[in-house]
Amino acid sequence: MLRWMFLDLDSYFAGVEQQLEPGLRGKPVGVVPVESKGTCCIAASKEAKRCGVKTGTKVADAERLCPGIELVKARPALYIAVHKRIKAAIETVLPVDKVWSIDEVAIRLWGREREPAVARGLAERVKAAVRAALVEITGEYAAAGRVAARPSPQNLSASVGLGAGWGGAGSAWGAVERLRERMGDGRYRRTGAVRAGQPLRVAVTVSGLTPVTATAGNLFAQAEDRRGLGGVMDAINTRFGGHTLYLGGMHAIADREMEDKIAFGRVPDERVGI
Repeated sequence: MLRWMFLDLDSYFAGVEQQLEPGLRGKPVGVVPVESKGTCCIAASKEAKRCGVKTGTKVADAERLCPGIELVKARPALYIAVHKRIKAAIETVLPVDKVWSIDEVAIRLWGREREPAVARGLAERVKAAVRAALVEITGEYAAAGRVAARPSPQNLSASVGLGAGWGGAGSAWGAVERLRERMGDGRYRRTGAVRAGQPLRVAVTVSGLTPVTATAGNLFAQAEDRRGLGGVMDAINTRFGGHTLYLGGMHAIADREMEDKIAFGRVPDERVGI
């Protein structure tokens, strides 16, 4: 018997940008926290991921791996607003039990909702509600004159999964799906059956590891350990004010603060609309 429904919005930050900006649709997109060559991508679109760009990829590496990638400065307040609209759309079908992150939610199933056929029907209704919300959001964005966007539900997509016996561990759903994909590419050995749509337990064995004592040390080890330097910089900036001392890669944007903190595992209060 099923107990949980999990919804994961694919490539969320980059997907929102593609959803609302038609010029980015179908192109590789990387979302960055600040406009600087010294930063990294905090999100990548599906097109960029196919080139090897992922969260944490440095901008220079992203441009090398994916020539022509569109680098977009993050708009956290917009992502939060879209998240809240999507959550409201989901709740026209079923109440959200837990928000795991800005792009993952868990829904507890009760009574007949736990029957597989009923649960699958509800999952389709949830996806339809999300698609309708995206069309509405895109239309409002265009009507506000921000872009000549044509309403489309095809750019930001959602994966919906059903599970049993999870005890509320909704954030594990994405990990299970990624593990399934990897086991299917021939590099991983499947050691037990995973019932379709109902993963109960996942075990991962790591092999071929080398003890740290068996590796050669870096001749310039002090360059890798910057904790002491970071402590000195923090102390100086605390006493004399932010950006008194900073790394050279931050020079171009040292006088600017990020407008909002990036929402990953938390969803702060919404401050702006779409």
